[in-house]
Amino acid sequence: MDSNNQPSFKNEKNTGLKLFLLVVVIGFVLVKCIGKKDSNSPANTLDYSNENAQSNQHQTPTDVYEKYKPAIQRKLTPEERRDSIKLAKHQIKVQKIMNKFNCSESDAERLLNNKVWIGMTYEMLLHLRGKPNNVNVSNYGSGNEYQACWYDYTPSCFYFNENQIIRAYN
Repeated sequence: MDSNNQPSFKNEKNTGLKLFLLVVVIGFVLVKCIGKKDSNSPANTLDYSNENAQSNQHQTPTDVYEKYKPAIQRKLTPEERRDSIKLAKHQIKVQKIMNKFNCSESDAERLLNNKVWIGMTYEMLLHLRGKPNNVNVSNYGSGNEYQACWYDYTPSCFYFNENQIIRAYN
């Protein structure tokens, strides 16, 4: 030591190498400690729960990706990867339908499953089946009533008025 009680490294050999190795060891320990994640933490679990349909409306594919980003970034088994990709693609399709028709998630799911129901719009029906073979217009004094028929489908005929909401089919 010097006379003023300060340590002196002038006479020690390889001081720079020792400091470098000390920094590397500390860095390694920090990386190992910070890099550990709990397997039950929310970032490592997939959440496929059906949230409030109102909050899911009008999401972009980027929003869906951001929602599942933590699960995508962790190491997945091949089965988990396949299921995650399948779910992400399905969610993107649902979001596109929800945005196109301004409908709920359950209505978008029904459209993806080729279901028809009373209360759906004529536009949704056109999306499912394409242009009808025949459209009949009737007016009994309370506005136009429409019958749209597809010959190759069952049910084949759908009934709606000027508001374009399906009110019956057979």
